[in-house]
This record gives sequence, C-alpha cells and structure tokens, in this order.
Amino acid sequence: MATPGKPEEAIFLIRHYKPDVIFLDIEMPRMNGFRMLEELQDVDAEIIFTTAYNHYAIDAIRISAFDYLMKPISVEDLQNAVSRLMVKHKRQTQEKLSVLKRSLQENRSQEDRIAIPTGEGMEFINIKNIVRVESSSNYSKLHLLSGQTLLVTASPERF
Repeated sequence: MATPGKPEEAIFLIRHYKPDVIFLDIEMPRMNGFRMLEELQDVDAEIIFTTAYNHYAIDAIRISAFDYLMKPISVEDLQNAVSRLMVKHKRQTQEKLSVLKRSLQENRSQEDRIAIPTGEGMEFINIKNIVRVESSSNYSKLHLLSGQTLLVTASPERF
C-alpha cells in the first residue's frame, strides 16, 4: 500500500506488482487520478474510480474506466463492481482459451502436411500419403498412396 500523499510511490508499486485492478481516487494531493493514469500508460489494469465528485464521470468513461464508484461507497456497489469484474475476467479467459485451442487444432492439422512446389503452384500433401520420392537432377517425383505422382519443380535451395 502506498503512503498517502506520495503518488510516485503508488506508481512505482503499481508498476512493480502489476495489479489486475486499480481502485483510484481522482482528487488527491500532488497528482490527480487522471494524471496518475497518464504516468501509468504501460500498465494493463482495470480502473475503478472511487471519488466523491460525480462531475468526472464523463472523463472516466472517455478513458474506458471499468467503473465509477461514488463516496461514500456502499458495500453493495463495491460487491457489484467486483462481481462484474470477475465475470469479465472469466469471459476473457474463456475467449483466450478458445482461441488457443482453435490455433492448436489448426496447427496440429497442418503439422502433418508439407508444401510441395509444382508447375501449377504449391500443393499441400499429407506426409502419410507419400509412398516414396525419386530424385533426378533438380527434379523430384513424389509417389502418393492414391497412385498419383507429383513432379517437384524446385531445386532444394529454393525450399
């Protein structure tokens, strides 16, 4: 916890501990909450303003603050803000996991394939379908399980 009246210490601690959420007053000695956020540009945290002044609400919305709690803060308002924050965090985590899972599945399906340069362009062949490869000078002929053959038209240096 930062010492009251020492915003530089608060900035140092926030950068050091990298909190997920910052409860921030607006009118403070030596530096207001908006100025502190300018100093903390590189910090990725949700901001919940806690203030006795409602005339800053539009400014808070403009900087995408997560919430704006008026002092004196009721237990119910605080609980609601934290509950919404937890729901948002859970949803974001689920979305990230979904993207990761999709990416892993796509990569897994592609890791068994190889790009083959042919006269018509590139063909992607499942490695398991290659029976054998015959080489002659700068050409290679791939024999596939289906009986099809492909002539590889690039020399090894071009791969």
